[in-house]
Amino acid sequence: MEANTKMLATEIKIQKAFIKLINLSGFDKLTIQKLCQEAHISRGTFYLHYIDKYDLLNHYEDEIVANISEIFKRFQKPQLNSAIQNGDKENNAFFSAIQIFISSKRLSGSSSER
Repeated sequence: MEANTKMLATEIKIQKAFIKLINLSGFDKLTIQKLCQEAHISRGTFYLHYIDKYDLLNHYEDEIVANISEIFKRFQKPQLNSAIQNGDKENNAFFSAIQIFISSKRLSGSSSER
């Protein structure tokens, strides 16, 4: 169980570094060396988790799509007008999906003020 926790912590460090570097320089200029430096991991550790930066990008995109898909499966499609009027954010798929984007932005350390 401790190994899973450590593996998850490493993946989070990689993901944070990935988002930060993409925001700073873009995907094309991203190198595994820069990513490892930012995440404070070795190249070998990176390659234990991902094949290359494209694999990391695919993994991250798949995770976001899976999270959003799960939200839309979990919640019934609300009557838009009544959901807005009642302020029923807890059972609203669109509100939940937006929360994923907000949490991704927080993970990247981005500010909403630009």
